[in-house]
Amino acid sequence: SSQKNGVELDIALADKHHYITPDIIKNLIKSNTKIVVMTHASNVLAHVQNIAEIGKLCRENNLLFVVDAAQTAGLVNIDMNSMHIDALCLSAHKSLLAPQGLGVLCLSENIHLEPILFGGTGSNTFERDMGTYYPDLLEAGTQNGPAIAGLNASLKYINDLGLDHLYSVCHELADTFEREVRKFPNIVVHTDQQKFSVPIVTFTSDDSNDLSMRLSEEFDIITRSGGLCAPLVHDILGHNGLIRFSFSHFNTLDQVETTLDILRKLL
Repeated sequence: SSQKNGVELDIALADKHHYITPDIIKNLIKSNTKIVVMTHASNVLAHVQNIAEIGKLCRENNLLFVVDAAQTAGLVNIDMNSMHIDALCLSAHKSLLAPQGLGVLCLSENIHLEPILFGGTGSNTFERDMGTYYPDLLEAGTQNGPAIAGLNASLKYINDLGLDHLYSVCHELADTFEREVRKFPNIVVHTDQQKFSVPIVTFTSDDSNDLSMRLSEEFDIITRSGGLCAPLVHDILGHNGLIRFSFSHFNTLDQVETTLDILRKLL
């Protein structure tokens, strides 16, 4: 839709370590550049980008900086002010552990959006011959009340546990799993939990879809396989057939060991 409206897109390609550096962004900035958009962490490669440096570059060049924090919100500290983030978007059902069907857009105080779809205009006061109405709003329909209430409860739960604690528990699980998986023959691991990463482990196997199906149907182990909504990453990696394991603080080391034992038999 952006291209239909005359917006020109320049794609920033990561370096050989799969990081987007300030120099990469700097080389793409032109006189008519307005916005920089990037993900905080890939849902395939897992490592967390240094968005603070990118944000500083955007601020120096008077560019709006938009960050997709779907993989990091609820696990990693994000300070929109110090990271110079103008808009932060995320999905409630991922690391925030809230119900599905709810997206969140956080805006800095200097951003004022005009609605592209209009809601509101409901009656405020009404008499026989006159009435007043609420103004147009960004919400273009009835909101998902149960999911919003669930998100509120999830945020309180996460704050009570603490982000540092949650990240530490999840990282230990992912790191333990990844170190053992690297010993398996005939697979290629694409994540690196030795770097600052979200608790995701992705690798390539001969038939990832079949493996994912067997894990689900025979062992009640839920994974994701196939494209993972990231076909460009497939092209860059030069591999098809990805399978992804994601870890939560609800998981245990015993579950990790059980999963590894099953994989040793299947791979």
